[in-house]
Amino acid sequence: MVRDFGNIKMNMEGLNRFFQDNGVKISGEDSAKINSIFKECDTENTKGEQKADGELNGQERMNFLNKIKSACPNLYQKVVDFYTAVDVKEDLEQIRQETIDSVKEENKKEQVKGNDADFMS
Repeated sequence: MVRDFGNIKMNMEGLNRFFQDNGVKISGEDSAKINSIFKECDTENTKGEQKADGELNGQERMNFLNKIKSACPNLYQKVVDFYTAVDVKEDLEQIRQETIDSVKEENKKEQVKGNDADFMS
């Protein structure tokens, strides 16, 4: 069965939901480690300002993954699977947005052509 991760984000809520949906059991100790590592790695917001925003991006993601590999090696592959799900979702969002932008641009060109034709008549 393919799960719908269309609204999953690179945050603790998304990670916990991913684990739950995939039947991944986490001990209380591992859960505490993951939460602590997440907080440690969440150092900037999407604007690049040095403050946590509850979501990992760019280098924060790599730092988190590296720390999970050493602190919770038994969960490392599951976290990689989570990253893959988020990456696919983000890639699809980007493709969707690029398609919308392209269609809008084509519509503008067609409008200009139509206006030019009206002007010439």
